[in-house]
Amino acid sequence: RRSSPARKVEAKQTEVRIICDLEELEQLVQQCISARQYGLAVHATEADAHRAHIVGFGISAEDHSGAYIPVGHRYLGAPRQLPLDRVLDTLDPILGGGQAAAIGHDIKRTLVLLGRYDRSIDRIACDPMLAAYLIDPARSDYSFATICTELLSYSPDTIGALTGSGRRATPMDEVAVEGAASVFSQQADLSRILARTVKPALDSGTLRSLHDELEIPLSRVLASVEQTGTPVQRSILAAISVGWDEEIQRLEQTSHKLAG
Repeated sequence: RRSSPARKVEAKQTEVRIICDLEELEQLVQQCISARQYGLAVHATEADAHRAHIVGFGISAEDHSGAYIPVGHRYLGAPRQLPLDRVLDTLDPILGGGQAAAIGHDIKRTLVLLGRYDRSIDRIACDPMLAAYLIDPARSDYSFATICTELLSYSPDTIGALTGSGRRATPMDEVAVEGAASVFSQQADLSRILARTVKPALDSGTLRSLHDELEIPLSRVLASVEQTGTPVQRSILAAISVGWDEEIQRLEQTSHKLAG
């Protein structure tokens, strides 16, 4: 049974600032602590979090405002950027330190990305992607852009619009800092707004407990499993493979006979 629909909250263009100064980053962390919750969007070199490297962080502590901290943009003329280790250490009070709760779309991917640098997130307030799934399990698309369009009536900027597609696509770490800042500051901002949008629906019935007590902890477990891997017995896989090959051949012969 579908739950009551999410309540729309107004979304506007995000005011963006780029942080390349440690003192300014420390001030942002204090803003997040004061707000108790913050939006988080991590820019990485590729979609596969297990092979990706972090390029930058989008963080939002208030509506319609977001900051971008570049750490791995590599192109001629790129601005000076803070070292990733220094940024992670500075962000630690709101990441592993748990002094504020994170809100992020597809938080499992973020956990895997941070796990590559031996970091984690102690407190997670909401994952809008998981919330959208609980509200409407029959939905076919839970991408950030689609959820924003449907729940906020707002079309966010996308990194794909900056990189292009195909063989001539610009590598993620060669995207201009200004462009990435627009996308990921906005994603952090809109993630916070999405969390408030879905709150009434989550708070009805059992959805809140499912989100907080099942889906979020499961995201942590799955992220850990993905990072650790699982043992495989090759002999058993080989035997299964032989059986499948034989079945495929049988089905092919049957198909040819039926087709004449």
